[in-house]
Amino acid sequence: AEFEDIVVSMVVQTLSFTEIVDNVLYGTAEAEVPVMVMVFREEMEWEDLPRVETTADGDGNFQADFNEVGYTLEVGDSGLIERFDDQNNGTHVYWHYLEPTFEVYPEEGRIRGFGWADGATVTVDVSGTQYPDPVTVSDDGHGYFEVTEVEVGPGDIVTVDDGTDQKTHTVTGLVITGSDSGEDQDGAFTWVEGITDTDEYPVLVELLRPAGNAPPEELAQEMVPLEEDGPSFAWRADFEIQLESGDMIMVTQTDESGCSTSVMVIISE
Repeated sequence: AEFEDIVVSMVVQTLSFTEIVDNVLYGTAEAEVPVMVMVFREEMEWEDLPRVETTADGDGNFQADFNEVGYTLEVGDSGLIERFDDQNNGTHVYWHYLEPTFEVYPEEGRIRGFGWADGATVTVDVSGTQYPDPVTVSDDGHGYFEVTEVEVGPGDIVTVDDGTDQKTHTVTGLVITGSDSGEDQDGAFTWVEGITDTDEYPVLVELLRPAGNAPPEELAQEMVPLEEDGPSFAWRADFEIQLESGDMIMVTQTDESGCSTSVMVIISE
């Protein structure tokens, strides 16, 4: 039998994610077209995933109210927005529900932000000093920015503002004073200890392994108790893991807004 070449063509549809407010996801499409919005959940089968079907208005704006399906959107959720044409060819975009936060690395003079509006311009202020100039947020859906060569230390008040969202964090006196990783008669081990100047926020210790351009692999983590030690608070974490060269020990104190002070050790040969 002979078969003719089959050619399928389609026009990519206008489709975008704008924001999430009060459990409603907003976006844009072409005027008066049907749109489906889905939430990914690892524990659910595909057919059971939360979905909302809606229609864009005359200006191309749509809203998907997840209250209608009894699902509460949470920070960290992600999913799919999809639109099919008359031939059942689809255009889709991914969305992520991110909360604007930032991390301060005082030992490195570095500030990293996540979850800010794509392409937004943010200002970074450290106790009244702006560093260095307004910064543009990435437009890849992760809302990332980074500022380096910042003079910042314990007690400094860091404020990040994009004109819509503003977050403030007081840098803590978090310090790593010692660490080791290896193997002894009891097996593999890694320990890390240090101090901080406040017990208002817990201390999280993570062991991480680089994974190229992907986020690092988390090997272990522990929320460690703080013990008063004069004017400071001491902490220590012990793991039954031997780290490799290039692995990282990340220690973080995160405030109620999700912003944090972080210090890090990279394992060397």
